[in-house]
Amino acid sequence: MELRKGADEVALTSTELKKCSESLMDKTAFLKKVHVQYAQISMELDMFSKSDLSAMLKDIRTQYEKLAAKNMQNAKEWYKSHFTMLTALPRAPTRHLQEEQIEVEETIEAAKAEEARMNPLLKEKLKRRRKRRKRIRKRKERKRKKVPRKNLRTQRRKKEVKVEEKMPRKLRMRRKMKEEQATKKED
Repeated sequence: MELRKGADEVALTSTELKKCSESLMDKTAFLKKVHVQYAQISMELDMFSKSDLSAMLKDIRTQYEKLAAKNMQNAKEWYKSHFTMLTALPRAPTRHLQEEQIEVEETIEAAKAEEARMNPLLKEKLKRRRKRRKRIRKRKERKRKKVPRKNLRTQRRKKEVKVEEKMPRKLRMRRKMKEEQATKKED
């Protein structure tokens, strides 16, 4: 009995293990199929994406080449238009430039004439300045030496006053009247 129980248990476990192994075999087969399908799909996607990416890159490259060609053409047209404009520009205002040059030359000639006219006046002014500086230097030298300055005008006035005092009264009156008449004529 015990052997029978043991044999039944062994048979039972073996059937369970067979069922388990069959289910595992089914699972592995299913997983293999899924894996193969997934690999095929990913390969197809890779193939599709590679061809698609290369097509996109070709498309982008052609667009950039077209854009570069268009920009090059625009640059050439701009260069040609500005080149012709700039080459034509100096020819047109030459008359205006000549007029301006003549005006500048006339101004220079007028300035030279004015300088020639002013030159003697400047020389005269410089002479006066030199004389004035010379007088100032002499004054400074006298102050240093403490030499009294002779004032000829005051001495002459004193002499005239003395002479007038010695003159008779009638002569002095006549002289004053002549001086008054002379001042009236000047006014």
